[in-house]
Parts: sequence; C-alpha cells; structure tokens
Amino acid sequence: MITQDRKRRVWVGVLAIGIFCLPLAAQDTGSLKVDYTRVTREIQGFEAALNEVIMKTIANPFGMPQKPKGVYLQGYGFTFQFIINTGRGLIHSPFGTFPDSAAISTDQKKQRIEGLKENLKNLLINQGGRLAQLQKGESITIVAYFEEISMDEGNVNKTLIMSIGKSDLDGLATRQVGFSELKLRVKIVEY
Repeated sequence: MITQDRKRRVWVGVLAIGIFCLPLAAQDTGSLKVDYTRVTREIQGFEAALNEVIMKTIANPFGMPQKPKGVYLQGYGFTFQFIINTGRGLIHSPFGTFPDSAAISTDQKKQRIEGLKENLKNLLINQGGRLAQLQKGESITIVAYFEEISMDEGNVNKTLIMSIGKSDLDGLATRQVGFSELKLRVKIVEY
C-alpha cells in the first residue's frame, strides 16, 4: 500500500513538473543551432556592404562618425546601426559652431536621406538573403541615426528603422514575390 501511494505521488510530481515545463518547451521553435562563427562572418560582410552603400550615398567620410555595427539576437534576427551627421557643413570649435562655406542645403540633405533609404531597401533585399543564419520568424533590421546641429534650430536628430522578415526574403528566393513587391514589404519607422 505504501509503495503504491509512493508511486502515485511520484507520478503526480512528474506530471506537475511536466505541466510547469510546458511553457519552456514551447519556447523552443525547433530552430537550428546557431553557429556564431558563421554569424560573425555574415555580420562583417553585411557591415561592409552597408558601409559601402552609405559612403556612396553620403559621399563624405566625415559624415559618418562611426562605421556600421551589427549584432545577432537569437529569436529576433540581425540588427545593424550607424550614425550619420547630416550637418557636416558646420565647423565645431571651442568657440561655438559656425557654418562652413561648403554647407549643403536642406533640400540636398532631404534628397540624400531619401536616396539612402532607397539604397538601404535594396541592400536589405539583396544582401538579406545571404544571411544563412537568419532563421524562420526572425528579421533583419537597420537603424540609422541622423544627427544635425543647426544654427537656427539647435540639435535636430532623426531616427530611421527599416526591417524585413525572413519569410519575405524566402518569398523572393522561391519566386513567389517580385523584387518591387518585396520593396513595399520593407517596414519603415521614422521619428
């Protein structure tokens, strides 16, 4: 009798532990194990391509105070970020900020930013499919910070976030979605 009672308690305990562990098991999506050596190489390759796109669009090495940096977060995907100084036409000194004779106009800045957005969309689509460690349900995100010190308005900062999911990129690879349609699926947030 004591043995049956003990067996029953053990089975109830195992059942309770199983029920409590179900949420933990549900978190594992059956995804592949991540090879961080490959992830590092993929990040470096995307960073280089991103740097090239930025330098072609901005056309001033002083307009980008730091090169793009990327990171991989399992369950979320790849994220890349960089800073662009759109007010490169200003000279900063200990005595204040003064306009440079080579300052670019506001319209030129807007055109460059729009051109950069278009080039970043193309980069996400073209290079995104090459990130083999990107898993189902994950995405690639680019975060661009635009900083400007304006003589009239002071600090004017803007953030641009662009992302595309693995499922969208797979649609292009299997020819279910065209390139122009995929460009429309790129999520853009600006503030």
